[in-house]
Amino acid sequence: RRKIRTLYIGGGTPSTLESQQFHRLVGGLKERLNLRPDAEITAEANPESLDREKALAWSEAGINRISLGVQSLDQQVLDWLGRAAGPDMTRRAMVLASEVFEQVSADWILAPGCESRNLAKEFTEAHALGIGHISFYILEWHPQTALAVDRARGLVQPDDEEKITARYLAAREDLVNLGYRPYEVSNFAQPGQESRHNAA
Repeated sequence: RRKIRTLYIGGGTPSTLESQQFHRLVGGLKERLNLRPDAEITAEANPESLDREKALAWSEAGINRISLGVQSLDQQVLDWLGRAAGPDMTRRAMVLASEVFEQVSADWILAPGCESRNLAKEFTEAHALGIGHISFYILEWHPQTALAVDRARGLVQPDDEEKITARYLAAREDLVNLGYRPYEVSNFAQPGQESRHNAA
């Protein structure tokens, strides 16, 4: 019966929903849940399925934080990950998100092919575009995904632990130098931009 502080719509791609469907989803949740008036309401989006009309509709529905699946601004890494959006589309989505929402989080992933110098440039660019929160994850190889199948067939291989560790620590330092405070293993935020949901 406690009032809910955070609502997170994700674990998939909510941005594929039509605006009317999304309004219905959020409206139904608000009717059924005991949300605090200042609740943090987050929705995940992929760059290729977020446009201005959708972003404004989400804001109108009560979304006050967006989590954007950037993953990388390196075309080679994006191709390797099988992502639909290229770097330019992703940059446009970051600009749009920053214009519409007060709280914007962008996810990066440390995948084979990532280079520390490129990641540093990408984080600097995200900072300049107004991204206040960055989640930086190490790639996980989940069974039965396309990547895991390719790995089993010998088509792709993960980096060794030493290389992953060095790149993660270098990226962490780059983010700190840009003013992003690490407050959880994979989450870094400018002051006041921490995600309540991630912190919990």
